[in-house]
Amino acid sequence: MAMAPLQIELPTACAREAAYIVDVLFGDFLGVPFVRRHIDRPDIRISREGPRELVLDASFFHAAEAAWLGPATLPRGPLVQFEGLPVLFADPSRAAIARGPEGLTLGLDLLGSSFFMLARYEEAVLPDRDVHGRFPARAALAYREGFLDRPVVNEYLELLWRCLQELWPDLARRERAFRTLPSHDMDAPYRYLFLPPWRFVDHSLRDLVKGRLRDLTERLTLGTRVKLGQLAADPFNTVAFLLDESDRRGLTSAFYFFGDRPDPAYDCLYEIEDPRILALIDQIYGRGHEVGLHPSYTTYLDPDRTTTEFLRLRRACAGRGVEQARWGGRQHFLRWSTPQTMRNWVAAGLDYDSTLGFADAAGFRAGTCYEYPLYDVQAREALTLRERPLIAMECSVIDAVYMGLGTGDAALACLTQLKNQCRRYQGDFTLLWHNSRLYDPAERALYLATLDA
Repeated sequence: MAMAPLQIELPTACAREAAYIVDVLFGDFLGVPFVRRHIDRPDIRISREGPRELVLDASFFHAAEAAWLGPATLPRGPLVQFEGLPVLFADPSRAAIARGPEGLTLGLDLLGSSFFMLARYEEAVLPDRDVHGRFPARAALAYREGFLDRPVVNEYLELLWRCLQELWPDLARRERAFRTLPSHDMDAPYRYLFLPPWRFVDHSLRDLVKGRLRDLTERLTLGTRVKLGQLAADPFNTVAFLLDESDRRGLTSAFYFFGDRPDPAYDCLYEIEDPRILALIDQIYGRGHEVGLHPSYTTYLDPDRTTTEFLRLRRACAGRGVEQARWGGRQHFLRWSTPQTMRNWVAAGLDYDSTLGFADAAGFRAGTCYEYPLYDVQAREALTLRERPLIAMECSVIDAVYMGLGTGDAALACLTQLKNQCRRYQGDFTLLWHNSRLYDPAERALYLATLDA
């Protein structure tokens, strides 16, 4: 017998945004039947068969209606805390939860707070950018308020579900399963194979001048062997290792390749049509893993180049018989501009993106460990492009310029904590580990320990 649908009444303020977040939370995430409509009301009312109802605060939507993308619409501290959960928007004059004969009333704006996080609203408002044009973690509300390591949207969802079940115990939600999703940006599939002679000589001279004789010896011996065709000697040639370790654990890895290299300072050294790159793609696809796009450094603001690079990758893959139901990837250097970059991906015809993690700190940039459809806060419309949030990148955790936790117990504890948060909500732990860093035994051990955590 089909469940009676929830009847969700939304305010007319920010009608498209309210409709989007209802579709995501109740449709994508919970998978419960519902019907929504907009009426002129100050709050959100959810009802079903019978007299009981759930009423939610709608502070964000009413404030944002009058000043969309204005600084005054950002959360104001101190944030309301409910059972230790920071809620971005709330009505301080009302109780967090009030129970009565008619049902439940929440003074917490769970839907507006969720929209703010998923749509990356603050990134279209605040001007903060780092040297690569990226919105940094330190500017994000989650970092400043100390909850970047928590998927707060998942926590809002669980609170919402708790209220729904209290009123309607027969409601059933969609079943989910925790997944570890390893991914690898193929900036440098090989260390020496595509290295121009002048750069090889320059690096060797630097080793000599600085007295790095061990590095010089390795460069001369391994570099020469690789140039003579012994690709197994290249320390960055770790694709087979990555495939073996994923297969051993029943995981599917995604490998994101460049479609072009217009910026010599930041982009790769290979052409996607090179037979040795195509051989890697054959190996990845032939073993049941995923191939995707790693758009070059300048593409995050360039829709035409994004499309061109994706088409070039698709042509190269089609020539090898690579057919995939979904195509996704991740921006090089995690360069992302809300909402321009997501528009580029839609125009190019990509299905999902996995850029939304911070370079300078691991955690939940979008507040969730679930894949979800993106929203364009300037055009004010939902997009077909889905986001697979990036939870952790190895250099964010390890490198001194970022979190600086190294490769020991502190790094593993951080990665394990993030992974356990995803496991708690039956979500996706999306992990980026560059193939080119796994020549380091300590990083290799940390990578394997993270997969097994």
